[in-house]
Amino acid sequence: MDRSHDLVVGDAETAVDVRAKRAPCAPWLVATSLDGYRWVVASGAGAKEETEEFTFDIELPDGTKLSSPGNEELFEMAVAYAETVRLFMPDIGSEVHRQRVVHLLTFFYWLRLHKVKSLTRVTADHIAQYQETAALGREWITQSPQRLVRYLRGVIESGDKLPLAERYRSKLASGKIYEPAGLTGISDRGSLCRAVLDYVEKSTELKSLPTLEEILLTQETAPRVLTYQHVHRILLPIEELWVWRDQLPSANLPHRPFRQGAMKAAIRLGIDPKRTPNIPPHVAFRYLAGAMRWVVDYAPIILSGVERGTELFELQRQLREAGLPVDIMDSHGQIYRRMGKISPEGLVKVTGAACFALIASLSARRDDEINDLGAGCCTKDDDGNAWLVIYIEKTLQRYDQVPVPDAVRLAIDCLERISCGAREFTKSDSLWQWFNPGSSRVKKLRPEAYLNVLAEFNEVFTGTEERWRFAPHQFRRFFALLYFWRFEKADLAALSHHLRHFDLEMTRRYVIDVEFNRMWKETETEWREHFLREVVEGSRSVGGKAGERLKREAAKLLALYRRKVEVVAPERVVSRLSQLAERWGAEFRQFIWGTICACPKNTALAAHAKCKGGNHVGPNYANARDEFCAQCPFAIRTQAFQTHLPSRIDSNKAIIAGTRAGTIVAELAVENITTLESILISGNPAPTPIE
Repeated sequence: MDRSHDLVVGDAETAVDVRAKRAPCAPWLVATSLDGYRWVVASGAGAKEETEEFTFDIELPDGTKLSSPGNEELFEMAVAYAETVRLFMPDIGSEVHRQRVVHLLTFFYWLRLHKVKSLTRVTADHIAQYQETAALGREWITQSPQRLVRYLRGVIESGDKLPLAERYRSKLASGKIYEPAGLTGISDRGSLCRAVLDYVEKSTELKSLPTLEEILLTQETAPRVLTYQHVHRILLPIEELWVWRDQLPSANLPHRPFRQGAMKAAIRLGIDPKRTPNIPPHVAFRYLAGAMRWVVDYAPIILSGVERGTELFELQRQLREAGLPVDIMDSHGQIYRRMGKISPEGLVKVTGAACFALIASLSARRDDEINDLGAGCCTKDDDGNAWLVIYIEKTLQRYDQVPVPDAVRLAIDCLERISCGAREFTKSDSLWQWFNPGSSRVKKLRPEAYLNVLAEFNEVFTGTEERWRFAPHQFRRFFALLYFWRFEKADLAALSHHLRHFDLEMTRRYVIDVEFNRMWKETETEWREHFLREVVEGSRSVGGKAGERLKREAAKLLALYRRKVEVVAPERVVSRLSQLAERWGAEFRQFIWGTICACPKNTALAAHAKCKGGNHVGPNYANARDEFCAQCPFAIRTQAFQTHLPSRIDSNKAIIAGTRAGTIVAELAVENITTLESILISGNPAPTPIE
């Protein structure tokens, strides 16, 4: 038995082929085959603990292997390039490493299609022709559709029968066709090859086969131009052959391949990538509320039940009492979300998705960075603020800490509980693993696969609403848009720093979204009407000068309508109050300390806003703080503000205790305490419901 392709762990000294000694002894090289042709590589420091496998010994168009005699130059260059990539970029991910090598091998495959056996014979015309072809993707580079048509035409004209699938006799057995057609190894079999097979399946009693162009026109399929980012990834290894020529074998390119760089060539050839669509605000808010409810209310019940082996009917009863109407069944991890059925293992997987959604949307970290999180990554400082220690993959390429709300800390705590047993078993600190007591196996949590399952169980969508497909990378952009529009353009530099972007231009592209702005305004209107309805119905208590005026206005309208009709629908009063708010320009902006700004921006009264700033026009939300809102005639007080005032006074006293007397900070703290205490003892009304 030929065991030359079996993988061995460690360095390549155990290989039987002399070329195996070319494989480096490096920490990122997890394993090699005995002949050294296949490598398993790991990600660099700080990245996900994942591995990828690739082979250098690809089959070339003439039927030989890259390791065959006569191909030594290209083989040695491929191995040397794979090593040099990690020399200059030790922290690169395993998937990116594999992609670089595959794209280089694709270039070598194309050279052999054009009878070029050495890089020293590559001309400028070759590079120009290759980059034009690369814009259409690997399937077009390797001429897979053309070779498939030639093979099928030969079989059909010879009168032989094409192999059919065993289960579906009307379908061609593609696996039995691709191999004799030579579509193996580096060849990419994609939509164009599939279109050719579909044409043959639909056409009965073919005597011959038309040209590829005619087939694609019939199938309404054509080669699609890739985005310039994708084209750049294909061309980059060729540019690196020249850039790293001092580290690579001498049989290299004789000239610089791209005069202005691979990116310039890619931008010229490729198309602009479509911007990822943004989650509609009303959908995102409902989704995140459901994720928070899942982590806080349902996760403790789920995890306790799984850890203790609680009977399924008892676990189901507890979850239904908590508000999650599910049918739990022992189905080996299957999830039947349309029927509302799920297994205990499925509940754990959905819990991981809920944690991911909270972390991604409230920390604005990239999905790969979140997948790298380990136990103990979330800490609290002396002031009780939560900080997330996370690897910044794209820009800093090192660990850094970012501030996060308590909701992120709760999600991290939940993941630490889920992964506790698995971490002891695997000796890895990754949070995205779980030891299943039922199967006694460690399983990886794949939150991206269950984001939409979470939406189904939380009933995010109404019956008439178009369903949104959630993806991991969408939450980061939602955070940026939410921050930008919520705080009236806010501070773009601060947002750029939090996102750890290269420059402000990248951040600007994130937040310029007219459609989101429109939807955000609609969301504000919906919330304002909801708030006014609660005030009118008496279910919400409000106070302060603005709150008292609001209650008096609502009472007057109620009395007016009651004189005309016996039963008054709250919607009529809410509609009238909402119209007045729009006329005055009152946005009913919420603040975290528990006040709601009802400042009439469209009137001269706005000059009396306490947060107006130096321009003497209010309100200026960037200047707003609790001390100003406490004195402002346009601030509606809620119950949250009443409980906030004493805690704010205590925090100012703590500042005075820890600051030297006479400093500006201490004097400001004394002034704040005086203001807040005077408000507490003043006659300014506390929140009460409408009478």
